[in-house]
Amino acid sequence: MRALFVIILLTALILPPFAFAEVQTFTATHTYLLGDRDSKEDARQRCLLETKRKILEQAGVYIESASEVKNFDLTKDTITSFAAAVMQVKDSKENFGFENGHMTLTLTIKADVDLEEVHKQLAASVRDDVAAQKERMKHLEAQLETMNRQQSGQSSGHAPASPPIDISAEDLQTLRTQAAQGDAQAQVELGFRYKHGEGLPKDYETARGWYEKAAAQGDATAQLNLGLLYANGLGVPQDYIRAYMWFNLAAAHPRGDAQSSAADKRDKFGRFMTPAQIAEAKRLTQQCQSQQFKSC
Repeated sequence: MRALFVIILLTALILPPFAFAEVQTFTATHTYLLGDRDSKEDARQRCLLETKRKILEQAGVYIESASEVKNFDLTKDTITSFAAAVMQVKDSKENFGFENGHMTLTLTIKADVDLEEVHKQLAASVRDDVAAQKERMKHLEAQLETMNRQQSGQSSGHAPASPPIDISAEDLQTLRTQAAQGDAQAQVELGFRYKHGEGLPKDYETARGWYEKAAAQGDATAQLNLGLLYANGLGVPQDYIRAYMWFNLAAAHPRGDAQSSAADKRDKFGRFMTPAQIAEAKRLTQQCQSQQFKSC
């Protein structure tokens, strides 16, 4: 579902801009059945999340009718970030009741949604997905090259290579050795594998450690990925200032996919930050650059 949504949305993004009404009002209702351990506040939070999801999906359907965006699929994290950026709740009503011996909460909210901003957020989300796919393809191409080299040596008695979708124990050991010797590209690949659980157990903290080693050598891809970890609190406490700093460092590189994606992410998160936070992030950026990326 997510992959199909990304592919079709990419098609929509190349179409001319559409003239959406800048702000549209939507209403949604959700009923939650409280469990034995649920508090009223738990119920409110879950109802609020669901009603916001329904409103955002209504906004998505509205955009679909004009831009052919299909399969508007929202995760919990997407709902939270989208709602903060595009939605303003105007009115809410809650009603507690009972059903089959359990308390229920019905929440109705009315909210204004900035449809133009929804479209921008969707576009930014797709660019992030595309950057991740490009990173994955780069790793697969490297594996394929290794496989081809190994296959060319079969006449000398070499064993056939593992499928490129995975990594053999021998290749993994080689990758670890290269990373330990300071190869930034190998460090980035190990970070990627730990982050996504590809050929290795998913471990965000270990991923962060390898990304930091590559970032200290000025690798833009590593700096971009560190920004994504700090932005989402993966392996580190969520910290928009640090996220902005790493995005800003990656964006300072003269060219490349990582540079472009980092600039987009920096600008996106900057909208959620105060001027003081942005100023602090820029100070940390300059400090890191003056230290040649060491101890950032």
